[in-house]
Amino acid sequence: MGDAKRSASPLTVVVCRGRECAVDQCNAYRRLVRRLERAGIQVARSPCLGVCRGPVAVVVDDRRRAVVVNKVRSKKRQQRLVVAAADGCLAAAADAAPTVDAGKQRNKALRRAGLVMSSRLRSWHKTS
Repeated sequence: MGDAKRSASPLTVVVCRGRECAVDQCNAYRRLVRRLERAGIQVARSPCLGVCRGPVAVVVDDRRRAVVVNKVRSKKRQQRLVVAAADGCLAAAADAAPTVDAGKQRNKALRRAGLVMSSRLRSWHKTS
């Protein structure tokens, strides 16, 4: 079950650039994107993902499994997300910040991030 947690390659991070995320949390949004890019993480910018507790990111592995994280504001949360993405670990990405685990917001975020990536994304759930 190790492959459920870790990908062979770094994860892709789709970052919301909707009004709420990019304007209200503009400094945190810019810092997050800068940290991800400096670490060599593939970053895709998306129109509003519909979660509105920004910065919001959809973290995607090479098998198109994804987790939606929000409130990635603090340096600590951002750094944890960068390390998880660089290591290819969805479980660590899910632990980096609060997740949107179910419901319409998660489904909308996955659908919109999937449009940016030209691929349908599947929700990934951490198993205890």
